Amino acid sequence: ISASEIKTDYTAQDIENYFEQKNIGFDNFSGEFSEPISGQIGKKIFAIQLKDEGGNKSEVYFREFGYDNIVPEIDIGFPDAVRHNNLDIVSANLLNIKVSPINKSLNELSGIKIYLSNESEPVSFQPFSEYSRIILPSPDGEKGIRVKVRDLAGNTSQTITKSVVLDTTPPAVFSVVVNDGREYTKSRSVNIVSNVSDAHEMAISNLPDQSLVKWVKYQEIVNYELPDADGRHEIYITFRDVTKNLTPFVAKTVVLDRSPPNAPQNILISPSRISDKIYTPSATPSITWSVDGGELIDYCEVVVKSGDDVV
Repeated sequence: ISASEIKTDYTAQDIENYFEQKNIGFDNFSGEFSEPISGQIGKKIFAIQLKDEGGNKSEVYFREFGYDNIVPEIDIGFPDAVRHNNLDIVSANLLNIKVSPINKSLNELSGIKIYLSNESEPVSFQPFSEYSRIILPSPDGEKGIRVKVRDLAGNTSQTITKSVVLDTTPPAVFSVVVNDGREYTKSRSVNIVSNVSDAHEMAISNLPDQSLVKWVKYQEIVNYELPDADGRHEIYITFRDVTKNLTPFVAKTVVLDRSPPNAPQNILISPSRISDKIYTPSATPSITWSVDGGELIDYCEVVVKSGDDVV
């Protein structure tokens, strides 16, 4: 009997009245009863009333049960995964799994099986939970996850299989070159050229503190502006992939020097003869000079002119 055919708070008398209204008669007594359940799925009542040879009727005994023959349909997801290039990628071996029922509510599900695709299906169901966990074995790579659920009526779903990629390895840093490899620069803006595999983002800072860096999309060539103060500056570069696996900082040093050297003094040409002008008979004279202040000079240019022509 569909419970809705009687009323919500039904009693034994309600069911007995229902028997009479539907003209449901007595059958020959049997210790067992079997009959197909009719009507739609939902709440049902099994009711029984007995009558003896003298025509005396017992009270109506009844029990409520749910009728459900619909197979559960589910979808599964990985809440901690990053979706990249149509792949779900995680950086931890402990994988969180969320089960989303499609044609049933969560409280209609009673059991769940979760296992890796290269393992045998467990014999028994575990109590159902919307969120479950499974340990992904090393090494890194693609793993298949299989899930099956059972509802309160015992209907079991098809096995759902989805793949997730385990990635616990940070990007590989092959090279980082700052300021074209030169130690000194007269410009605050320096270029940084890097060769890093599997990098998704990068950060550049003057402090080796991961909590202070600002992440930007990875590019092989970027410009970085040094602090506005001449002197030695440390540059720290780090990289991470889509699942935020971090590389250690790569430290580089650049000296910002925007002050030109002092003018050279005491210029001597040898061999030479001095009268009112300096003369030399050599086509390859030695030219020497000095610079005050003890500055480090790593490049110089000497221009010799003959009249208005540079020779």
